[in-house]
Formats: sequence, C-alpha cells, structure tokens
Amino acid sequence: MFPGPVFKLELVRTARRNRFFLMRVVYVLIVLFILWQNYASNASWLDRRNAGGLTISEMASFGLGMFASFAGVQFLAVLGLVPSLVAGTIAEEKQRKTLHDLLVTPLGSSAIVLGKLTARLLHVGVYLALGLPVTIFLSLFGGVDPLIVLLVYAGTLSTAFFVAALSICFSAIARTVREAVSGAYGFEAVWFLVPSLISALMPTLWPRVYAWVRPVNEWVKDSSPFELLLSLRRGPSVLLSNLSWMIGLQLVYGSLFVLLAVLWLRPTFRKQESRPARMTWLSKRGLRMLPRPACGDDPMLWKERFVSRTRGAVKVVGLLIGLSILAILSYETYQMAQPAFAQGDDGAIMELNLYIRTLGTGAYLLLALGVASAAATSVATEREEGTWSSLLATPLSGVEIVRAKMFGAVWRYRVIVYLVVLLWLIGFLARAVHPLGFVLEVIELVVFTGFAAALGAYHSLKAKTTSHAQGVTIGQLSVLNSGMFCLGDVFVRNTFLTALSTPLVFWMSLVSSLDIESFTRDPARVNYLASYGVSYRLSSMALYGALGIAGYAVAAVCLTRAALSGFDEAADRPRRSRYAALSLVEMKKQLAQKHPVLEQTS
Repeated sequence: MFPGPVFKLELVRTARRNRFFLMRVVYVLIVLFILWQNYASNASWLDRRNAGGLTISEMASFGLGMFASFAGVQFLAVLGLVPSLVAGTIAEEKQRKTLHDLLVTPLGSSAIVLGKLTARLLHVGVYLALGLPVTIFLSLFGGVDPLIVLLVYAGTLSTAFFVAALSICFSAIARTVREAVSGAYGFEAVWFLVPSLISALMPTLWPRVYAWVRPVNEWVKDSSPFELLLSLRRGPSVLLSNLSWMIGLQLVYGSLFVLLAVLWLRPTFRKQESRPARMTWLSKRGLRMLPRPACGDDPMLWKERFVSRTRGAVKVVGLLIGLSILAILSYETYQMAQPAFAQGDDGAIMELNLYIRTLGTGAYLLLALGVASAAATSVATEREEGTWSSLLATPLSGVEIVRAKMFGAVWRYRVIVYLVVLLWLIGFLARAVHPLGFVLEVIELVVFTGFAAALGAYHSLKAKTTSHAQGVTIGQLSVLNSGMFCLGDVFVRNTFLTALSTPLVFWMSLVSSLDIESFTRDPARVNYLASYGVSYRLSSMALYGALGIAGYAVAAVCLTRAALSGFDEAADRPRRSRYAALSLVEMKKQLAQKHPVLEQTS
C-alpha cells in the first residue's frame, strides 16, 4: 500500500545524508549570488538613469527582472539535479545486490518504484521551497504578477516530474548507476534541444523526410521547455497556451515513463540476472568487427580500454543519437565556416570564432562532467559488483589500477575530444583561431580533464557507494565551476574566481588572429569581440589562463598522489613488499638483475 515501507526508508535514509545538506546550502548560495549580481548590475544602471530615485515602473521592471533570473536558476537546478537524485535509486540496489531481497518481499513493483520516486521528488520539492522567501520578497517591488509566479512554479514542477519519471525508468532497466545516470542526462539533453533543431533545420535539408518525422516531432517538441523559451517573442497569449500545453504533455509522458518502469522492473532484472550474455554470430566464430589487440603487460589498462559493460541496445541508441547530433552540428559548422573561408572579412571570421568558442566550451563541459562521473564510479562499481576482492588478489599495484581507471574514464569520451580538436583546426585554417589560442586550448583541455579524472578517482576510492562518490565529485566540480553562470563584472574584477571557472577560462583563451593583431598595435585595446557585446583584455585573459592551468595542474597532481599513496589503506589491503608495488615487467627486470640465473632460464 502506498506510500509503503520503501518510501519511508528512502525518505529517512536520504534525509540523513550529509551531502544532501551540502547540496541545499550550495544551491541557496548560488541563488543568492545570482540575485546579488543581478541587483548590482541593475542598481548601477538605475543610478545612472535616475539619480534622484526610482519610479514605480522602474521598480516593477527591476522586480520582474530579478524574478526572471531566479526562475532561470531554479529551472536549471531542476534539469541538473533531478537525474543525479533519481536515476541511481534502483540501479544502486542492483549494484549492491540488495534488489534481490527487496523483490522477494510482498511489495509489488509499483510500491518499489513509486516509493523511491516520491521520496526523491520530495527532496526536489525542498529545493523549490527554498526559493519561496525570495519570491515573496520580490513581490514587494511590484511587477511580479501572482499568475506568472503560479505558472512558473507549475511549469517547473511538471518538468521536475517528467525528468524524474524519465530517470526512474532508466534506473529500472540499467545495470549500473553510471549507465542509468548517463542515459538519463543524455536523453534529457536530446529531449531539450533536438526536436527544436529538427523543426528548424530538417524542412530545408530533407523536406521529404521531415514530412514523415513532423507529426512525432511536434508532439515531443511541445513538451520541451526550450521551445517554450523560443515562444517568448510571440506574445503573452501564445506563451500562456504553450505553457499549459507543455505542462499537460509532461504530465502524460511522465506517467507513461513511470508505468514503463513498473512494468519493466522485474522482467528486466530477471533477464539481467538469470540469462548470460548472448554471443553474436561473429563472437561465436571468434570474429569481431573491430579486433582487439593483445593484452600485453598492462592488463588493467587493456580492460578499461576494450571491455565495455554497456549493453548492445544502449550502444545502438547512443550511436543513433550521436549521429543525429553530429549531423546537425556539421551543418551548422559548415554554415558558419563557409563565409569565413569564402569572404575572409573580419566579421565572418569573428562570427566563426564566437561560434567555436561557444560550441567548444559546451563540449568541454560535457567532457568534464562525463570524465568525472566515469572516474567516480570506476572503483565503487568494482566494490558493489563483487569484483573488487578478486582484483585486489592479483599482483597489480595501486599505481596500475588507479592509472588505468583514470585513463579509462577519459577514453570513454574520446569522441568529444576529437570533435573539439577538429573545430579548432577548422578555425585555425580560417584564421578564426590563432596558434597561441590553439596551444592554450590544448593545454587547458589536458589539465582540466586530468583534474576531473583525478577528482573522480580519489572520491571513488574513499566513498562507500557509487552514488556517494558520484554526488560528491559532481558537486565539488560544479562548485568550482559555478563562475560559468556569472560572466558579468564581478568575475572580471576578481582574478582568483575567474581562474577557478574552467569554462570561462576555456572560453576566453580561444583568441583569433585579429585579436593578436589588435593587441600588438594597441596593448590597452580590448579584444575584437567587443563589437558583439563581449569584451575583455588579452592581458587579463593571459593571467586568468596561467592561474587556471597552474592551479588545476597542481590540484590534479596532489589528488593523484593522494589516491596512489592511500590506495592500500582505502582498499583495506596490507602494505606490500617493494616487489609487489612494481608492475610485472619491472619486477622481472629487477629480479633478473639480482639473479642472472633466472634471466637465463626464462
């Protein structure tokens, strides 16, 4: 009977975890920081226009602008937090081998799914309730219609329910927490952007195909908040009807995802536990489409590179989604690069530079979050799946295991690295990227990605569960890079905070040839992007980049050394001899040097 014991246990257990308290504090601080920055910028503008005071209309516009900033932060928090809170609930039970005990109880699948979903949605409701005092305070300025507040909260709640239902569905069918969380985030990104891009590009590129795709795409597109944002320029009446339609579709689609999670929970679990993996026709004959190389003397690194735990169906869906996104990005890149190559004027070059900056920074964010999440679940997954003890029983040292786990986390997302480097090469050929900017971007990509891998591996060794390691890693990485949400005057005046924001440093470092030419003529001049409303001094960019690279490089080295030195203690393994701490090849070399007879016999 609902809510049932699962709901009560999940609610009490998650409410007592320290990281949930920390996440609430960080969320409140980010909201207050955004509001303070918005207030500072609006106050300076109002002081310049009206030194004698504020009129009623100016007060109303100020309150409405503050509420819009708060609503945007709240909505982004829902999209970013809900998958991490919900997607690992059932998948974590599978990894910890406790779902077996839960399924043999008299509880039905609906009680398990709804209990976990409702408990996590209450935590999301706490985040939304934290903003109510801000909303009440902003109403004193006027300009904030209570109907607008009601509609914004209704849209936020429906979006939270849809994303939570999607996440619980992935959690019911996934084998691991990492697979569930990554699938939920990937499907959320596709749902948020791809339908609108299809409706904008496909009628021109493939009109016949769009005639078949349009009916399904329209139903999905109307449920996306991104399409709602695009309808802001059409007027309040259209916005109101689109918002009501979006809320209705999200409730219907979310209910369908919950129903699928209930129906698929037991059949999927029985299939995953009772049936061995089926061999394909090629595998039965010892053939593969992409042959694996020999294992060599580094088996852990070979395993992280060539052994995948992702199922074939998930790979096929991910491949289709990736190809569709790649096709859209290829078309947009061609449209932006073609004028820069053909005309070669300053305007086209700087537009291409701005496009590469924005797209490359977004790709870097996905890379950093993906690498950190994969590294955070690497060791914790071995513990929960029962393979950690057998791994520690091998002659492999902590250096080999940790190094392989960090490299494997980066290796999984190597496609993003290839795409980003390809974008930089296109910009370099079109003079939209200077060689100095290209070198800086490569160094920052290596250092910042290495820091994400080291942070995830360190917490994966220290944490007891996968969700704990993943939550702490993503939380710390988000706090360090929270400056990406504040690109205003506050960060320009604060060098230290700007250096901590890796997306901002990454974005600013991609200078063009025109930037360097203008700087050599006049060092006090701002960059060429000032004509597009974005300005900064190249000297400040150099200082921010140097501080960011140095700081994150030192932090990555310290985290890696801490993980290596504390590996035996974290693994609860007694300290090994000096030969056991070496790799197999180094051990053979040292033994052969001390005992030449062994070298002759071998």
